Amino acid sequence: MNDFFVQYVPVLAFFAHVAAFVSYVLEHRQAGRRWTWIGFFLLIGMAFVNWNAVHRFPVYSLYETFVHAALVLALCLIVSGKIQSPKAILQWGNLLVAVLLGLALPVLGQFNHDFYMYQIAPVQLFFVLRITAGGILLYSFLLFACAWRQKLENTGNSGAEILRRAKSALVLAATVYLGSEFSGTVWCLLGWGDTWHWSSNFFQSTAIFLLLMLPLHIPPAWKKPGCRTATGSLCTLAAALAIMLP
Repeated sequence: MNDFFVQYVPVLAFFAHVAAFVSYVLEHRQAGRRWTWIGFFLLIGMAFVNWNAVHRFPVYSLYETFVHAALVLALCLIVSGKIQSPKAILQWGNLLVAVLLGLALPVLGQFNHDFYMYQIAPVQLFFVLRITAGGILLYSFLLFACAWRQKLENTGNSGAEILRRAKSALVLAATVYLGSEFSGTVWCLLGWGDTWHWSSNFFQSTAIFLLLMLPLHIPPAWKKPGCRTATGSLCTLAAALAIMLP
């Protein structure tokens, strides 16, 4: 039964989010919302199946990373739909979920190799919070990109509300990311006997955090068109990719 769910539920979720994308393209918002909910519930079911298979939260593997990031992004889209977001965010967000699931399809059920520390709570939290932050960053990227597009098109809409929500999503992602880093210090203590063990991974973590902070520190008075939205789009996408493809 687990094999059936592992093999077919992600495929069904993939087609559900493709259907949501097509529905939004065709201006059928209600159908788009329904398909998004269907895909989300399929991904929730997939999370329970994966837990039953390995009895832990996701850690890095292409399959675990893409499925969990897709689940987080789908949840963000559902919340976004509740607050009347622009169609473009919901439309392209569902396509992005479908892309994540499409990348997971060739490696269905391929979990990360077992490791004794993966059963320890701080280690699991380090990975699952990181991947969760990556999913939220993809949502923030969509918001920044939407605000950037409005700036470039000069539609008369300043994009201020979308930019505010993009920055809020970025702050949430950064908070979750810092929670992951705190769990990592506990992991470091358990594995090496101290809370700081410098390596290339620590350097990568620092670089990602600085990348996250950059869009939040663009001066509000900087009036150059699209500077803040463009910086936010590029930085959030780069940080998400750095987190999900270490």
